[in-house]
Amino acid sequence: MLQRRSMLHVSLAIVALIIIFYPYFSNKPDPQKVEEASIASLAFLSLLDEGSFEEAWRQSSTFLRNDIPLETWLARLDLVRGQVGELLERHQTDFNYTKEEIEGIPEGEYLSFFYAARFEKRNNAKERVTLYHEAGEIWRVAGYFIE
Repeated sequence: MLQRRSMLHVSLAIVALIIIFYPYFSNKPDPQKVEEASIASLAFLSLLDEGSFEEAWRQSSTFLRNDIPLETWLARLDLVRGQVGELLERHQTDFNYTKEEIEGIPEGEYLSFFYAARFEKRNNAKERVTLYHEAGEIWRVAGYFIE
C-alpha cells in the first residue's frame, strides 16, 4: 500500500510540474524565426537611425500602415527622435514571443525585441520593436516604442 501511495505522489508531482512548465516551453519560438525577426528588427532600427522614417513605414506591416497614416507616423517619429537625438549605442536586452489571440490585432505570431539605448539627449532609453509574421512569410514591424 505504501508503494502504491508513493507512486501516486510521484505521478501527481510530475503532472504538477508539467502544468507549471508546459506554457513556458510550449511558447518558445523556432530559433530560425528569432534570427529572421532579429534581422528585420535591426534593419528597421537602422532606417530610423538614418532618418528614413518614410521607408521604415513602407516596410512595416500592413496592420501598422492601415492603423497609422504616413503623415501621423512621420510627425510622431520626428517628435520622438527629435527629443532623444542621435543614437550613440544600442544593445538587445530581451525578446518575447507570442501567438496568443489578442483582441484588436491580427491573429498570428509576434516577436518583440527590447533594447537598451543611449542617445545624445537621453542616456537610458528603452526601445521595443514588435514584429508580426505577416502571412506566415516575412517578419514586418507592427509597432515601435521608445521610452
